[in-house]
Amino acid sequence: MFVVCGAVLAQAQPSKAVGSPDRYIVVLKEGASDPGRTADGMARRYGLRAGFVYGHALEGFSATIPEGRLEKVRADERVDYVERDRTMSAVAQPLPWGADRIQADMSSTNAGNGSGAVSNVRAYVIDTGIDKTHPDLNVVNHVNFTGEEKNADCNGHGTHVAGTLAAKDNARDVVGIAPGAPLVGVKVVRAREGARLRRGWIEVDHH
Repeated sequence: MFVVCGAVLAQAQPSKAVGSPDRYIVVLKEGASDPGRTADGMARRYGLRAGFVYGHALEGFSATIPEGRLEKVRADERVDYVERDRTMSAVAQPLPWGADRIQADMSSTNAGNGSGAVSNVRAYVIDTGIDKTHPDLNVVNHVNFTGEEKNADCNGHGTHVAGTLAAKDNARDVVGIAPGAPLVGVKVVRAREGARLRRGWIEVDHH
């Protein structure tokens, strides 16, 4: 039996990334009161050309950063981190970096060769739930302990974790560590908490 709590995300390596070499996503520290105003201020201070402002899944903005100013932007006390703005695409089922790192493709599951499958172990994903209709996942049961009426993944984080663990070894999306393993979604994180979980932390309600 596997029991997985959704605190870590594995990242699939993209097959191709294309983008302007001077375009970046500037992510502000938690609790930024007005990302738009911050973007305007930083544009004036560092000579940036600010683009789209983000205020939901993350707080920040896209920007074109002139040569020589990137490290100054990263060092700004309001900035959490800066990533290059790129268009990502995948043309085939990739083997996630984490699966390769633990050599899952070389284990008895043969993850990634098109024939790997695990059926004699059940994995429990304790998270925001799992998309029970996802064609790349073998969800056999789903329970809800949040008090929300909808017994489903309303955020996407738990489904992502489930894919990292047990996505089927087929021709779509990614392949999991234990491909096709039966999954039980255990929903313990409410939808509104999911965005904070994506950022790597969450408050636990003890009441």
